[in-house]
Amino acid sequence: MTGCKRNDRVAQERLYQKYFDQAYHLCNRYTSQPSDALAVVNEGFLKVFRHIASFRFDAGTLGAWISRIMVNTAIDTIRKKNRMIPHQELEQAEPTSFTEDILSRLHADEIMAIIKMLPAVSQAVFNLYEIEGYQHKEIAVMMQISESTSRWHLTEAKKKLRELYFKHHHYPENVNEEKIYP
Repeated sequence: MTGCKRNDRVAQERLYQKYFDQAYHLCNRYTSQPSDALAVVNEGFLKVFRHIASFRFDAGTLGAWISRIMVNTAIDTIRKKNRMIPHQELEQAEPTSFTEDILSRLHADEIMAIIKMLPAVSQAVFNLYEIEGYQHKEIAVMMQISESTSRWHLTEAKKKLRELYFKHHHYPENVNEEKIYP
């Protein structure tokens, strides 16, 4: 890490190689195309190298710090792309949930493929809330949206994921969803 602080290109390349897979998989959850994920990773590593001198080991691990930068970079990218899309404020979002039963029948790559079909903002909110564990208040600040809009995107994401699941697994439209997941 000392080499990275001195802008040593060899040290930076080693750090990049060491954390690339972790960063790529993280960014891939927030993008719809592998090339977009790679662009976010590269932009994120530029930020890492620019600010590595400010990293303190007492604040956590280097990997966690890099992950946080990658998530923030992915969110910045989503915000830039969706700046012109109007957001409607909602007082409440309808709660929805998945059960273990439906998720146990899917492989991780199937889940990721379905998540990638979501609109960018809903995908990001879903990832931040369900996978990263952020609360709506934190997501609202990160995404520069209201908490209610964050809740709405999560609800819409879950609704859309349910629809996509049924569509891709060829369930008849008249299937009683209660039988599949309570």
